[in-house]
Amino acid sequence: MQSPRVQSTVNWQVYTKFVETKNLFIIYSSKLTFNIVPKRAFVSREDLAQFRELLLAQVVK
Repeated sequence: MQSPRVQSTVNWQVYTKFVETKNLFIIYSSKLTFNIVPKRAFVSREDLAQFRELLLAQVVK
């Protein structure tokens, strides 16, 4: 993940599951630790779909 102020690199093996809601993705690395990715962060529907496919391929849902 990267923003103008923060950059983070994490191996996919760390993530145990993800949940998709109407407005965001919640990607869990434990029961109490997770990353939130708002859907509004994606420029296009295609980018959003590619991210969803990446999660499906890399993270057990």
